Amino acid sequence: MLILFAIMLTKQIGEDPKLTNAHLGLPAGAALAALTIATLTWMAVNAPWKIAPVVSWEPISGALGIAFLTDFLLPFEVASVVLLAALVGAVVIARKEIKETSDTVLQ
Repeated sequence: MLILFAIMLTKQIGEDPKLTNAHLGLPAGAALAALTIATLTWMAVNAPWKIAPVVSWEPISGALGIAFLTDFLLPFEVASVVLLAALVGAVVIARKEIKETSDTVLQ
């Protein structure tokens, strides 16, 4: 989804130099990146990692499928609806940009 949004939202960048303002968000982006890296590092250090080795011959995909369709059914369905809404939103944004571009060319 991230790649889809990146392609759809950045395809017009570079055509008109007065529309680009990437330098305005650089300090906020750097601060957010530093905060994210610090949080992930703290979580990785303080996480209770399992020490016992996992037996390699046990079937994992079957247990994962059963877990998705029993214990985690609601979060699984919510995630699928959110991803579907994001995909529809990306299509709407792309169609709006194409329509605006074609309207300005025709006039």
